[in-house]
Amino acid sequence: MKTSINTWNGFRQANSIMPIMSNICVWYLNAEKGKNIQLHFQVFDLENIYDVVEVRDGRGSNSLLLGKIAVYTGQDPLPDVFSTTNQMTVIFLTDKSTTKKGFLANFTTGYNLGACAADEHQCGSGECIPLHNLCDNIPQCEDGSDEAKCSKVSFIQREGMHEYLVGIT
Repeated sequence: MKTSINTWNGFRQANSIMPIMSNICVWYLNAEKGKNIQLHFQVFDLENIYDVVEVRDGRGSNSLLLGKIAVYTGQDPLPDVFSTTNQMTVIFLTDKSTTKKGFLANFTTGYNLGACAADEHQCGSGECIPLHNLCDNIPQCEDGSDEAKCSKVSFIQREGMHEYLVGIT
């Protein structure tokens, strides 16, 4: 089942439109335990820099930012954003100085939506990177999660000391 959220002259909730009265609107999206969420922007037209949308993995403004861009603004078409948990928070921030079209998005829930291929690692921020990029001291994930759970393991051979990076899960 798809559900829509938008900023057309306010935001749509339960078949009614409520005007945006403050400079911030927050939507909490929830899926059944074990499922994740796919957010799809159908229309996106915000005042560049002054109006932004944040998409977060989990509930609340302190949860991890999702996606390759993390904070969305302007008029560009946007890629779908996938949560890694069963909760997503969408935050719209505006200075209310200029009115553009706003945004229209829908979301759906399911099992392993946007999951990475077998030879890829899914970053905490949602994107997929090749497994060989894990623990290489070069962050490829927007959130740095590909380097976060690495440790150096040393052992001695006859020729001397060797270091190997081992990912810890």
